[in-house]
Amino acid sequence: MSYSKKTHFAQNLAAIRRALDLQHAITPEDIGVLKKYTGFGALKCVLLPAGKEEDKQHWPKSELELFPLVEELHRILATHETHHILDGGAGTYKRYMDSIKNSVLTAFYTPSEIVQSIATSLSAAGIQAQSILDPSAGATGQFVRDFKSVFPQSNIVAFEKDLISGRILQRLYPDEKIHVAGFETIPEGNNNRFDIVASNIPFGDISVPDTAFHLSKNPTRQFAGRHIHNYFFLKGIDTLREGGILAFITSQGVADAPANKPVREWLMGNTNLVSAIRLPNNLFLENAGTEVGSDLIILQKKSHKTQLSDSEKLFIETGRTKAGIGINKYIYNRANLIFTDTKIGTDPYGKPAVVLTHNGGVTGIAENLRKSLTRDISEKLDISLYRKYASVNVNQPQPKQQAPSSEPILTLYDLFGFSTPPMQQQATLPKLPEQVAADSIPQLQKYTGKTAGHHKPGALVKNDRLEVGVLSVDEDNNFIFNPLQVQDKDKVLQYIGIRDTYYDLYSSEQTSQTENQEKRERLNQLYDEFIARYGVLNSKGNRTLIDMDANRVEMLAVEHLENERYVKSDIFHKPVAFAQHIEIATPEEALLASLDRYGEVRLDFIGKEVNISEEEAFRQLENKIFYNPFCNTNHEIAAKFLSGNIVEKIELLSNFAQRNGENEQLAKSITALQNVVPEKIPFELLEFNFGERWLPAKVYNEFATHLFQTKTEVRYYAVSDEFVVKAHNYTAEIHNKYNIRTKA
Repeated sequence: MSYSKKTHFAQNLAAIRRALDLQHAITPEDIGVLKKYTGFGALKCVLLPAGKEEDKQHWPKSELELFPLVEELHRILATHETHHILDGGAGTYKRYMDSIKNSVLTAFYTPSEIVQSIATSLSAAGIQAQSILDPSAGATGQFVRDFKSVFPQSNIVAFEKDLISGRILQRLYPDEKIHVAGFETIPEGNNNRFDIVASNIPFGDISVPDTAFHLSKNPTRQFAGRHIHNYFFLKGIDTLREGGILAFITSQGVADAPANKPVREWLMGNTNLVSAIRLPNNLFLENAGTEVGSDLIILQKKSHKTQLSDSEKLFIETGRTKAGIGINKYIYNRANLIFTDTKIGTDPYGKPAVVLTHNGGVTGIAENLRKSLTRDISEKLDISLYRKYASVNVNQPQPKQQAPSSEPILTLYDLFGFSTPPMQQQATLPKLPEQVAADSIPQLQKYTGKTAGHHKPGALVKNDRLEVGVLSVDEDNNFIFNPLQVQDKDKVLQYIGIRDTYYDLYSSEQTSQTENQEKRERLNQLYDEFIARYGVLNSKGNRTLIDMDANRVEMLAVEHLENERYVKSDIFHKPVAFAQHIEIATPEEALLASLDRYGEVRLDFIGKEVNISEEEAFRQLENKIFYNPFCNTNHEIAAKFLSGNIVEKIELLSNFAQRNGENEQLAKSITALQNVVPEKIPFELLEFNFGERWLPAKVYNEFATHLFQTKTEVRYYAVSDEFVVKAHNYTAEIHNKYNIRTKA
């Protein structure tokens, strides 16, 4: 079934409306509506403006049918804030919208069949779970629901940072412990507690505000704190009790990226590798309308390891295919891939990647996954280790070191060009990280300080007692102050002062459209005092601090490089929240001002600035701007109009003229385009190289059949970037002319 953005958006709206307005005990009808929420992972239109009808001009035509739905989303959230303004609802509209926008790039919900395959495979192996954690549950809580159905006796704890998703999750599972907060807010008293930690975790170069990681003396934990997918793995292992199972669906970068090798070393030094399976890129197509590569990685906690198995050594390493694509050696050597078709494509960052697809739909993928899991779990899960510590309470002593059983290397997956010899030597394990203290559980408290637009979950703040903390929100959208233990509190307090003053200055000047010199002087004073004591914000030591703040991107941008040193950005010297008045004397200057202020040609603005009519402005700007009825303001600058697909533009404008009648401006536009039509390249000058991947296989088949004088098939295998030629008959032409023979 194809993904319909309009249908999924409408279902999301219905679920949001029901979750926000639900006052009665939940009914089966409510559950049916809420379970259809799929998030906004494929609905990036929520990032576009939709406050008024004129905002449509900023939308791509392919998305315009969703404009009314985005308008309705804003209306629902604004109305909810208005109705709850007296009971602490102020600011919820902005927090809800920010939360939705922040989830766009990482919200891909897992099909139930996949989660069922994971849970039932573990259960079939003899796993019995009493405590389960889902650190990134999503709105529908697929892991919560399916693991509860397989392990009904278990107590489940779930975290979901997205406010809308968290609200829906609480409605769906009122009997479970649902926290609308980031995984980083879990009290340290939950370390070494859970039997199973399972989830589809977020991914990206997103820093997590967890001081235990950022201030750790272990470089791997510091590194993981700056990349959310790595953070979830290490934090997840922290919360597992000894022998417990971690099962994460994650981006391929965890296994494939060379930069993540220290993380893989840490994981293999603290866990046993149970399974690592590459899932097809079309797994999330039905639910999220997007194709993205992902892996299922299952680990079993085993601290203080002294040796690695051959599989674990391979998992740490990455290699390259013949096409130069980086891949994890274990996954490909073991052939742990679920697919029916492959090709060379690109990953979400535009880099070349092996793209796997499965034509059996979610059901077929789940069945193949179940078979692979059954094999891996039966071979690698240490059920005795799991049962040995099943009744151990939080913070009990860790087990003594045990040598792993020997494990033979499996046959390598030669299709990808690996020829790794059996590895007999023991691996050198990375230094174990320091143990995170768990002798106290932080007491959460409401944040009572003054809030502004930059205060959001993950933001560093100070309270009335000058204690440092980080913000989160509870189920009622109240800000919660989470105290942090930091080494240099004065440094953090000074940074918070700079940040709050920066946002206060920007907001003040944006609202008043006038310069506020007093606040600018205050910002300069605070900044100068900070760098005199600690150095520039972008220095290595200060970045570690700022990475903990949800506003880190904006704050690091208040400095810029100039002659290889960081200097103050423009806001320290002049207003940047509004355009300062510039004297305009000519239409050309007015055109530049229009482009600077609006990003487009606005004849009404140009005419008003130099006191002439729009028609006269167009006449005086002849050959500098052109009439184009297909752009927002009907006029474009020459550099943009006379570039791109010229032939297509001529066809579009000519058809427009036939339908609507030609006018003088349109005729000049068509003529200008015709004057810059590029010369066609004669066919005989086109250069084709044998082996071009974009040529259809049919062309190669016909060429080879003609060349060898017999029916010949040429097949291209994208996954290995190789051509295979198969002739139906071994002809004399092949033997005498094209056969490779040794010299006599």
